[in-house]
Amino acid sequence: MTLTELQKQIFEINKANGWHESERRPLEYHALITSEVAEATESVRNGEPDYWFRENKPEGEAYEIADVIIRCLDYAESKEWNMKELIK
Repeated sequence: MTLTELQKQIFEINKANGWHESERRPLEYHALITSEVAEATESVRNGEPDYWFRENKPEGEAYEIADVIIRCLDYAESKEWNMKELIK
């Protein structure tokens, strides 16, 4: 799967899960991304394993960083940015 395909797939999954029922402003996206970074930081600060499960919910720095990527690609697709082209 290419980055462009992943970006589109993440957006569609999130849309199906209700993430796009109302329009978000850029600073809201930035805050959501920042909160995921903060959660990753807290996980490291607390000495937690990189990834683990609490009551079937994934936890840990690795999952929080994955959430950062999900939020970023979702935002990029909502703005119709081609991250593959921007990253190269």
